[in-house]
Amino acid sequence: MLLSDIIHGAALKRPAHTALVCAGHHYDFSELSDRVNRLAGGLSRLTRPGERVAILADNCVEYIDCLYGTSQAGNILTLINQRLAPPEIQYVLSDAEPSMLIVGENHFERVADIHRAVPSIRHLVVIGGERPGALSYGELVSPGAPDPSLGHSDDDEVAWLVYTSGTTGRPKGAMLSHRNIMGALLNAMIEWKPGRDDRQLFCFPLCHVAAFIPLMYHLRQATVVLMVAFDASEYLRLIEEHEITHTGLAPTMLNFLLQHSNIDSARLDSVELLVYGSAPMSPTLLESGIKRFGEVFVQTYGMTELSGNVLVLGREQHHRAITGEPGLLSAAGQTECLATVRLVDDNMNDVPIGEIGEIIVSGDQVMKGYWRAEQATGEVLVDGWLRTGDLARMDDEGLFYIVDRKKDIIITGGENVYPREVEDVIAQLPALSEVAVIGLPDDHWGEAVTAVVVPRAGQQVTVQEVQALCRRSLAGYKVPKRVEIADGLPRNAAGKVLKRRLRDHYG
Repeated sequence: MLLSDIIHGAALKRPAHTALVCAGHHYDFSELSDRVNRLAGGLSRLTRPGERVAILADNCVEYIDCLYGTSQAGNILTLINQRLAPPEIQYVLSDAEPSMLIVGENHFERVADIHRAVPSIRHLVVIGGERPGALSYGELVSPGAPDPSLGHSDDDEVAWLVYTSGTTGRPKGAMLSHRNIMGALLNAMIEWKPGRDDRQLFCFPLCHVAAFIPLMYHLRQATVVLMVAFDASEYLRLIEEHEITHTGLAPTMLNFLLQHSNIDSARLDSVELLVYGSAPMSPTLLESGIKRFGEVFVQTYGMTELSGNVLVLGREQHHRAITGEPGLLSAAGQTECLATVRLVDDNMNDVPIGEIGEIIVSGDQVMKGYWRAEQATGEVLVDGWLRTGDLARMDDEGLFYIVDRKKDIIITGGENVYPREVEDVIAQLPALSEVAVIGLPDDHWGEAVTAVVVPRAGQQVTVQEVQALCRRSLAGYKVPKRVEIADGLPRNAAGKVLKRRLRDHYG
């Protein structure tokens, strides 16, 4: 089954039912199916099968078109995080080598020079406006059916290219096939149990792997209400207006929401499921959330390379957590039905229950590999298993508890930050001898990016210098919120920086 089959199948089964609500506009399944067909037709006239089509835009109906329509035309959709700084955007574009860049009008100035520096880009398309030298999105999707002979017919073909940073500090494109994404959404569907008459409120950026969620609800022929960006006031308003039944939030978002002035007066009783992920939720925050939403919380664990989630902590465990077993909230969850999860040692041998091992995963949703990165692919894909780099232990119930991250990933506000990437930027300061970047607990963001810097003998460096340098080269969420000046960094006998000791000291 191809991704485009989801929307076209729903249009046959429920043509007049509302498929999408975005920015006040309603689109039924028949309309959305037609939009996808017209996009695929436009792309088939301007691109060749296998070429990449990149998109840099805020959430919008055109983004939904692209999630379905690019692969229908035989292209690979490259999702670019709109929060990236210009140098980061240019790196991703240079690596993916797209033939077309679709950009939201409000982001056009950021790529006006970049796209000319990437010779593979033959076509620049603007959503929501007109710019000299660029096609408008309306011109791209002019009527005309796509040539079916140009599209892919194999569900093992790559549909999306989603970039995620790595320990080397360079972003890598996770190649997600139709089968990968379908495996992830079916796995989630079994656990979340969406119905045909559910209304799902989606507030995460579509540039992340969470983009599979709207497709899951469309497969069920249910309505998706898409937020352009998360805003607490608008979120509460949309729940009331559309009587939202299913939604999701990062713990950081829930924290902001519960502090909103309208939280006590908002009508939230329609919500039956609230899925959260990216970080565990504190018992205090969960208790506050349950007071307003009820016992509707479910936690998931996953990553880009898994096309979605593979562990789930259900409502039953959340109920037990607030009625005497708070330790359950530190669990990442139990294995979902369509994945296999093991804990292994460095030699891929299973570890006993209760002992710490690395999480490895197999199943249809495991990515095909990293784009043009054979060595990096070989390091994480071993004999059909994805090595996640997360260390965990499992109890007798089959619940997994994350105890550490081999890759030292920092999760701040639902976004992944890889320390090496930030360290490489900060190390450019000539007054510095060494630097280590860690994540420290933060009430608002989950973790705060923290830089521990050591000046060279006789030299000085300021917090402002470190942050200013990072702002010029990195997305805002990667800029250290805290900078500590130190005399040296703790190291082991092999000379490796002991980041756990830094976290203990500064945390």
